[in-house]
Amino acid sequence: MRKHVTDSGLDIFNGVDTFPTPKRRRLRTIALSFVTLPLCGVLLGATTIPLALTASGTTKAALDTWENMPHDLGAIAPAQKSIIVDSTGKTYATVFTQNRTVVTLDQIAPVMVQALLDTEDARFREHGAADVKGLGRAATRNLLAGASEGGSTITQQLVENLRVLSATNDTELAAAKPSTIAGKMQELRYAVELERTLTKDQILEQYLNSVYFGNGAYGVAAAADRYWGTTADKLTIDQAATLVAMLKSPTVYDPIHQPNNSMARRNVVLGRMLAEGHLTQTEYDRLSVAPTKLKPKTPKSGCSASKYPYYCELVINELLTSSKFGKTKTDRQRLLATGGLRITTALNPKAMRSANRAVARAMTNGNRVAVGVAVVQPGTGKVLGIAQNRTYGNSKGKTQMVYPASNFQIGSTFKPIVTAAAIERGIGPKTRYNSPSGVHPRGVDAPPGGFRNDGYANFGSIDAYEATKKSVNSYFVQMIAEAGVKNTANMARRLGMTSIPEKLTGREASLALGAFETSPIQVASVYATFAARGVACTPHVITSYARLDGTGKTKTDGDCHQAIMPTIADQVADTLQAPYTDGGTATGLKPKGRKAAGKTGTTNGTSATWFAGFVPQAATAVWVGDPRGGNKYPLESVVAYGKFQSPVFGRTVAGPVFADTMNGYLSGMKPRWLPAPKSASATLTTRTVPSVVGLSVPAAISSLTNAGFKVTVAKNAKEADKWVTGPGYVIKQTPDPGLNTGWGTKVTITPTAGTAPVKETP
Repeated sequence: MRKHVTDSGLDIFNGVDTFPTPKRRRLRTIALSFVTLPLCGVLLGATTIPLALTASGTTKAALDTWENMPHDLGAIAPAQKSIIVDSTGKTYATVFTQNRTVVTLDQIAPVMVQALLDTEDARFREHGAADVKGLGRAATRNLLAGASEGGSTITQQLVENLRVLSATNDTELAAAKPSTIAGKMQELRYAVELERTLTKDQILEQYLNSVYFGNGAYGVAAAADRYWGTTADKLTIDQAATLVAMLKSPTVYDPIHQPNNSMARRNVVLGRMLAEGHLTQTEYDRLSVAPTKLKPKTPKSGCSASKYPYYCELVINELLTSSKFGKTKTDRQRLLATGGLRITTALNPKAMRSANRAVARAMTNGNRVAVGVAVVQPGTGKVLGIAQNRTYGNSKGKTQMVYPASNFQIGSTFKPIVTAAAIERGIGPKTRYNSPSGVHPRGVDAPPGGFRNDGYANFGSIDAYEATKKSVNSYFVQMIAEAGVKNTANMARRLGMTSIPEKLTGREASLALGAFETSPIQVASVYATFAARGVACTPHVITSYARLDGTGKTKTDGDCHQAIMPTIADQVADTLQAPYTDGGTATGLKPKGRKAAGKTGTTNGTSATWFAGFVPQAATAVWVGDPRGGNKYPLESVVAYGKFQSPVFGRTVAGPVFADTMNGYLSGMKPRWLPAPKSASATLTTRTVPSVVGLSVPAAISSLTNAGFKVTVAKNAKEADKWVTGPGYVIKQTPDPGLNTGWGTKVTITPTAGTAPVKETP
């Protein structure tokens, strides 16, 4: 197909301009004046219309007006549906703002193209942007018969469709459907440019993908599926005629709700095909006597129609909030609205099935108490599965809240983080503390009467193994007091718990007992860091996305990095085997036939209970509580596993759900465990950030590097400091000096104004 290549000019009659200047300009002026009169008469239904482009005065002014009109519509991608697939490639959700699947012209049945041309623009391949003969015929009928026949070509109709697609407000939408002479001339200007830059086949392809066919079907592919459950290349003659009939008015000629109107207009289309010689009289007689049979399908869109609605919500939320999918919120919203994506996710059907079965076995969807489960893959951060005992929706008795991603008080599942922070400070798991009930360590705040153990028990002198086994509160508040509250909070953030409070005084020993809120996904992510021997990854659900045609594939990951030394993670994992032993809080809950780590958690007043644990292949966290608020609705008088429980503990509901989930997911996998732990001495693991403010930049980098830190050099300060002057010195550092943190932590230094560029440490 010929592509028009003129750089400017008429392109109205034949889509080509071969006349050189000035002759070309003179002929173009005559042509524009000639075509405008019938065009405007047709469009406005007027009987007398002035020459639009020459009304302002001179021919030159008219030409300048034409040349200076906006003419490039730019790249307008029609919104398409996007599909969301699991890790095996199976689709489990379809989302769209417009139900559309873009197809190429060779994927559209030829009878559809012919029906369109015969009815809407029989001379399409013979004229340019405007059809003078068609305009004249329409104008004559409008003037003599009082008709309202239009004269727009398919190219002009495409311009309108594309402008509607790109409209972002009511003003732009109104401009896309012009009713004035100036507006119609602007539309024609755009059409001329399309004829210049696109082939006829490309124009047809864009038109058939952009036009609306009613009942939420945008484009011919969606329409074929919506009305007959077929594809665009398999449309029959009567089906194609039914769709073309709707172009006049998708509502009036709706085959589902207005079958008589649809049939009448369809026969008009068949008559045009007969008149143009593309349908025999026999075919016309056969097809025109009965309505076109329909097999309508209701398109399913959004998370409410998904097999996994709550996981789908996580996907949409990640797409809209992560900078990986666009620098700004607007960019990300545009990506989702435009669609046309194949979004591959980490959803593992086996993990999802195991978690949902485990939850269903514990509690029904109608239970006032909720269960939220998250399964995360160590070393990648992939969220393999989630589950909760609720029906998705926004009506009574349903919810759209994703419990595995919602924050609740964490309880004693935080205690392994205290152990990690202590080991990094040189306080090993064999360190012993006298652990009676009612402890108030020095330098930290405590409730009246001190921190109590469950049942006011006195455990005597114990180490971290025994304290973890029996979840001894008084042990861990002493450990956090010695390791440092702020150091422990920093450890939690490094492990992946971003919900940890930012503003701490350093006296909040209750942090050791999980006196703050976080989500099951974050808890599972932290435990996954231990399982991955200190490699922390951001939990994520999207692993890649691409266009539906397979182009533009982009992979995403969890930004995995070594957050703590492997020896620290190994020692924490070793202590977390203790709860499964005789007398531990998790006895009988270990996944079958393998070593595992696990920890129960119960918050004050049994407002919520937890269980979190891992093997090298998976980390799982389970929360149990009343979503209305655990303090007001504690876990008392609860029915779980068909039995009455009051109160509920971590080992009675959350623990069994954990075990069932892990047993189901791990079935068929070879048991694995971590290397035997080695002692992690303070000299190898803990680092105190040195003060480098005032040092030269090279000296500061050397000092920090020798101390085991990575260095990032920020932009030079804009203003001088009264204490640090002249270029080449450090004026600021982050984090502050004196902080005890881990090996390899990044320290950012800010040089004074005028400092020459320097290299950072690898």
